[in-house]
Amino acid sequence: DLRFFRLSELREGDKIFIEVGGRTLTYLVKNTEVIKATDWQKLLPVESQDMVTLLTCDQIEP
Repeated sequence: DLRFFRLSELREGDKIFIEVGGRTLTYLVKNTEVIKATDWQKLLPVESQDMVTLLTCDQIEP
C-alpha cells in the first residue's frame, strides 16, 4: 500500500528509510505540518538540499 496512512505519527528526529537502486537512504524528520490544498509553494524543491517531502491527504471537511 503506497498511501502514508500513518504519516501523522511521525515526529521530529524520527528516521525514514527509502530503498532506491539497491541502496537504503536514511532521512531524519525535520518537521511536520498540515498545509492548505492550495499552498503548493511549500512543496517546491530546495536548491542544494538533499531532502524528501512526504505528502498525504488530511481529513476533508465539508
